[in-house]
Amino acid sequence: MFNYDFMIRALWVGILVGLMAPLIGQTIVLRRMSMVGDAVAHTTLAGVAIGLILGIDPLISSLVTALLGVFLIDVLRKRLPHYADVSIAILMSLGIGLAGTLSSFVRDTNRFTAFLFGSIVAISQEEVFLISIVVLIVIVVYRLFYKEIFAMTFDENLAQHAGVNVKLVNLIFMIMLGVTLSIAAKTVGTLILSSLLILPVASALQLSKSYKSTLVWSILFSLFYMVGGLILSFYIGAKPGGTVVLLAVLTYLALLPIRRLRR
Repeated sequence: MFNYDFMIRALWVGILVGLMAPLIGQTIVLRRMSMVGDAVAHTTLAGVAIGLILGIDPLISSLVTALLGVFLIDVLRKRLPHYADVSIAILMSLGIGLAGTLSSFVRDTNRFTAFLFGSIVAISQEEVFLISIVVLIVIVVYRLFYKEIFAMTFDENLAQHAGVNVKLVNLIFMIMLGVTLSIAAKTVGTLILSSLLILPVASALQLSKSYKSTLVWSILFSLFYMVGGLILSFYIGAKPGGTVVLLAVLTYLALLPIRRLRR
């Protein structure tokens, strides 16, 4: 397996995404925004279609639409504070409509389909470099604003009274969310995008007792799912994205009895 350059690139990107996804996933799970991944996934797919139609790198165009998507959710959440889930549903509907309509004008249907189920083994060296830079930036920014994100995750009003610039931190987090989702779409596909954010955190919550331990366990599970899923898919000849998610779901189900025993 390690004799193939495409697998080396795939494993490296898998490790990078495995490190980055839980940083964002933990916050959206604890803020009860788990479905935001599915909503932005559809806007990401619309961005892929736009890129293929205009001859732009789909990774770049999907990043732009993902950022627009998360900003739209943030605006709608503020306008509809008591119906936050409605903002996610609105964006999901918009994304589905755009992706469905624009896909009719895409000539390279194979590349478009690759974003549905992921194409991590087909990632080029240039894309590996771009993803590496972006992931490094996200990790550094998260580390710099760790305390602020922690405070904002549980209570924005309390964080604001404690001196946290909630608007700025929320803006930074939403940018990181959009970046993470667009890169994850390239690796595991838009159809199972939210699984990469949610399942490592859900698994970690079965074992952890604090915010920090949940983050550590989430990263460990995420790396296990990405690397383990890639290796397993290589030997059984299956799609990497689906294998990663299936491994994550089975592991989560296996962990459920542990949570019950600890109570």
